[in-house]
Amino acid sequence: DLDQAELTILGALANDPKHPKLHILAGRIALERGQLERSYKRLSLAIKYDEKMPEAYYFQGIVLQRWKQFPAAHKAYAKAFELQPDSVPFLLAMCEMMVEIDQREQAIALLNEKTSYFPQNAGVRLGLASLYRMSGDQEKAVEFYRQASLLRPDDLSVKEDLAASRMASGQFEQAVKDYEYLATKVEADRKEELSHALADAYLAAGRFDDARQHYIDLVQRNRSDVESWIHLAEISLA
Repeated sequence: DLDQAELTILGALANDPKHPKLHILAGRIALERGQLERSYKRLSLAIKYDEKMPEAYYFQGIVLQRWKQFPAAHKAYAKAFELQPDSVPFLLAMCEMMVEIDQREQAIALLNEKTSYFPQNAGVRLGLASLYRMSGDQEKAVEFYRQASLLRPDDLSVKEDLAASRMASGQFEQAVKDYEYLATKVEADRKEELSHALADAYLAAGRFDDARQHYIDLVQRNRSDVESWIHLAEISLA
């Protein structure tokens, strides 16, 4: 309820206009509404009244990122992380901006350094996996997606990223096992997509009988599925 929240915050600010946390809350409300200029000014006031508030710099970073001012956003996120070095969201936001300003290798080095500092955090490993995937190092991406999956065993999106990276790195049998697991867990609206992925994994692994049956099932459900018809032809040729 942003309207009621804003009324409450404005009432509080009328009594205590220099309270930094109230200005941060007002800035967050404006950010939720897409009022970026107002949000930035509120957050600047919070910093004016207390320069040691990491959340103010972090939310300013979000505003600057939406304005596509990536160097300034990186500086804001870096300041937030400097003030609160145990915050993984601040760390990941800073690394995201490092990618935007062509410092991908530095971001990878920083996250690698922090894996021991955050031994049970999946987010750091997901960040590293994504960066390695972008860099074309699929084997390292697989390793960090695997670690993240162990830390988040119920997160199907992590398992799906792991399977995709295993396909890209040529680990087809392991990808088959991942997609077989996912096919039994995903919601109904994702089953068709996962069926395609599983059939592709069977084909890549050389398991032609399993792949053929899956593609037949797919074209029986959707006769205009051109990709599956092509794969069926490839299997027949093989």
